Amino acid sequence: MKTACSGNCSDGPFVGFPKKKIFYSKVTPDMAGGILLETLMRGRVIFDLLHISPYRSYRSDVLFDRDDQYLIAIDESICMVCLCDYFLRWDEGVSCGKCVPCRQGNIRLRKLLNRIMAGEGEKGDIEELKAICDAMRLAAYCDFAKSTSMPLLLALKHYEKEFIDHIEKKGCSGGSRAESEGSGDGKSEGEAAAA
Repeated sequence: MKTACSGNCSDGPFVGFPKKKIFYSKVTPDMAGGILLETLMRGRVIFDLLHISPYRSYRSDVLFDRDDQYLIAIDESICMVCLCDYFLRWDEGVSCGKCVPCRQGNIRLRKLLNRIMAGEGEKGDIEELKAICDAMRLAAYCDFAKSTSMPLLLALKHYEKEFIDHIEKKGCSGGSRAESEGSGDGKSEGEAAAA
């Protein structure tokens, strides 16, 4: 399981089961044996610990909480670069468009990520991603830009090596490009259809 937290996580620690695609939250070390026995051996779900929230779970294999600022991927093979693109696409078009950091920031972040995923990334791209995220966090009209850029900031903080590997190896070598559904050209589905 891959985790990234801003330090504000009130629901952790987490335990994930990739084949069952479930997350348990607020797990203490003394619970681990019972959780493994019930979940893996007996096939039961411990509902008191089950982490289900329509406001926090976008996919069955990933959790992102905008309030507590944590990002968790249940499977080690999930590419964090592609996952960040997934979240940016998710929020695309939701921006009210009142301020430049949010409106243009998301577009530029997606273009940079798509360039990195296509194997055309450059070393300076990571610093540019961070600078844009900081601008979105600090200069935007509302908190939406901050929450939109948060998965990327968390991934860069905890998994920067995956971004560097994408640039140096000219693409994704560990995870799956399929984790980020889309055309990969930086366009939304509507833009791609219109082209």
